Order: sequence, then structure tokens, then C-alpha cells
Amino acid sequence: MVGRGMENLVRSALAAEKPDQEKVLELQRQIEAEYAKCWADTTGTYAGIPELLDGLTERNIGMAILSNKPHS
Repeated sequence: MVGRGMENLVRSALAAEKPDQEKVLELQRQIEAEYAKCWADTTGTYAGIPELLDGLTERNIGMAILSNKPHS
């Protein structure tokens, strides 16, 4: 269920109900609102990454972030 976007996750979870688009979008908004409250509670960097980023910054090496998450 995970990995194909929030809308597909909601549709898969409610497949037996066959929800209409309005229901899917409403549930998606609710999930995103709850996630926004607590996403940072268990989010962190991998070991060594802060030091790596500091080193890249000190050397003026350009960086970019690629994500499949919605931008806000």
C-alpha cells in the first residue's frame, strides 16, 4: 500500500468500500493534518550525515534535496 502516494494508499485501504473521489480527498486531508502534527517526533538523520553536510558546506559544494513528498 505504501510507496505510490497518499491517494493510492487511501484507495487501497478502503478498496472494499469503493470510495468516491470526494471521500478519498477528505480522508487524505485528514491523514495529512494528523501527520503534520507529529512527523518530526520520530524523524532524524542517519549517523554521520550532519557532519557530511557541514563538510560539503565548508567546501562550498552545491547540494540539492530530492523528495517524493508534497512541497509546502
